[in-house]
Amino acid sequence: MKRYFQLALILWAAVGVPIAFGFYIFWAYNFALNQGELPFIGLSEIEWYVVFFISLISGILCLLKLPNLRGKAQIITSGIYLIVMAFVLIAIHFVVACSMGDCL
Repeated sequence: MKRYFQLALILWAAVGVPIAFGFYIFWAYNFALNQGELPFIGLSEIEWYVVFFISLISGILCLLKLPNLRGKAQIITSGIYLIVMAFVLIAIHFVVACSMGDCL
């Protein structure tokens, strides 16, 4: 049973976080465009940052919960995850935004 729990933690950190963030961005664009607006303008931009950081933190917490990682390995893995996943989430945002006609 432990192996399945560890696998679930790794899958959420690696696959679940980007998919959930992508669905949020997609939903936000659909909702805003149906109202004739763009999402994440003005105060609603704060929502994007909140979801972005919650996504990153949930992935990091899953990695910290793995019993195989202790000490320096936790810190290094979390740091690498933070950097890589931040770029992945931003890339997902740009892909979804461009697919909705909001390319820079």
